[in-house]
Amino acid sequence: MRCAEVCQLRYGDRVATYTNLVAELVLRICQRKWLEGASPIRVRIFAARVQLEERPDGELLFLDREYKRRIVEYLGVAGVRHGLAQASNGWVLDELYVRSGKDDPELQLCDLLTHASHDDFYPCKPETAKVLADAFGPYDFSLVYRELIERVDGQLAGEAIGLAALSLAERFCGESMSPELRTIALQRLDEVRVRLAGLGSPARDQHLSMLVSWLEQIIEVRRDVELGYRLTMWLLEKIAAPLITVLGDGPEAGSLDWFVFALFHLVLPDMFPERVRSDLYGRILGTWLQSEILAGLCQGDTARLDGARQLSEQAIDEFPAEADKLRQYQYRCQLETALGDFAEARRCLARSLSLRQDTHETLAAAISNLNEPSPAAAGFAQLHWFRLGVAACLGTDTAESDAFLSAVDRSGALEWPWSRLDGPADYPVHGILRRVAVIRALRGEAGPATDVLRRLATILASKLSDRLVLQTTRVAAQAETAAVLCAKRVQHARRILDSGDADSPGLSQLLTRLEPATSSFPGIRRLFADWGPAVQAVLRGDQPAREAGAASLLRLASRIGY
Repeated sequence: MRCAEVCQLRYGDRVATYTNLVAELVLRICQRKWLEGASPIRVRIFAARVQLEERPDGELLFLDREYKRRIVEYLGVAGVRHGLAQASNGWVLDELYVRSGKDDPELQLCDLLTHASHDDFYPCKPETAKVLADAFGPYDFSLVYRELIERVDGQLAGEAIGLAALSLAERFCGESMSPELRTIALQRLDEVRVRLAGLGSPARDQHLSMLVSWLEQIIEVRRDVELGYRLTMWLLEKIAAPLITVLGDGPEAGSLDWFVFALFHLVLPDMFPERVRSDLYGRILGTWLQSEILAGLCQGDTARLDGARQLSEQAIDEFPAEADKLRQYQYRCQLETALGDFAEARRCLARSLSLRQDTHETLAAAISNLNEPSPAAAGFAQLHWFRLGVAACLGTDTAESDAFLSAVDRSGALEWPWSRLDGPADYPVHGILRRVAVIRALRGEAGPATDVLRRLATILASKLSDRLVLQTTRVAAQAETAAVLCAKRVQHARRILDSGDADSPGLSQLLTRLEPATSSFPGIRRLFADWGPAVQAVLRGDQPAREAGAASLLRLASRIGY
């Protein structure tokens, strides 16, 4: 006989593990003999001595004294657990002999058989494995196999059909089973269904009511909704549906309606919760959020921006689909950038791209990989990343700006499709090119920065009033680029601010052109009210005045969030 411990169970320390496993083997022997009609049953055990530890003085401690006491204790508890309390009264551990596994030939033979039979007799040739398995016969025990099947058999023997169904449901919906165990468990499931179908509805209802009560405990008391859902689906598929088919159109037809209703009643509250999420309402919240961001920036209202965080949380929570939630994290990145929390902005952008790390290097790599499979997604991700990085560069966060510019260089981000002069011309290229021009200026590349501004002007060359909001992006781009170049490339900065070029006018001329178009937009008109003096300070003033004018231009441009 053998007992294969396929579960890798652990009962605690080494003493508990050794004694409990030996006791489990003794219990299986007694159960088997009892089923064969033997009574009383007396067992003698020859066990290998187990060394527990060596004391500092060299004395060796062995398990000998604990063996018998623990085994007797285990047999009593296990007998009750298996519903065999009365039968186990006649099971006696007659004696336990502890021997050396090194010297005892019988124990060495046991060790040989243990090795030969492990892992389903893997070390043996097929014909030898079959002979050995046949030799073990009904005494080839397995802690998983016998515990489940014997429990179900005992329940069926006692006409506890509902309990048998419960035991099988727990196992099928829980841990995985070996193919052998699954085959036998399915046979027991067939027997459960046959017996339930053979009962009249009053008797059958008692067993099914027990299953409903048990399921109710799992869902409503233990609050394990996921397990409850799996069990419900299993009971519907494996118990209710087959029984309905068997009962057909006979006199018992419809007798299971209450059972099916009861199962659905338990899971429906969680399938249709009190609050129903709506992607349409989520879009409304997302649009509202963007409006609050732009309004907060335009008005310089930090409190309004801070309050928009709660609106962002609502929008994220409202969407049922994960893809929609991820898009909301890009808007949250925009909000945190506006508030100056660049670390949180990076975290949100990384989350929107399903990244575990939120460094600028990681973000650059992810966005670069998006360019080919999804250019539009890459464009929006690049916009949020460039907006974040440039805001840090134009502020006082040196560590953040250095990390961003390094990632731009290493990734070649200025050569990505959306950054190029011959790249896409549709949204969101306007906001991207605005930041590309500033990055070029930060690198001291006055000529390339000016080329980017011309490209942006070409894209927005349609009638000004038709695309007024996007024209504000162009205004901000020229103001920021000139302000950055003002320190070392004054002449380039002045050309960006003052130029009569019809196709690419200076900022001063552009503001004059835009003024009539803002007559219907008083908010935009107020936004540009202070720009003229700042431009003139850079154009006409001395160095301190130029520096003050450049700082004013950066502050004013930061209010344009596109």
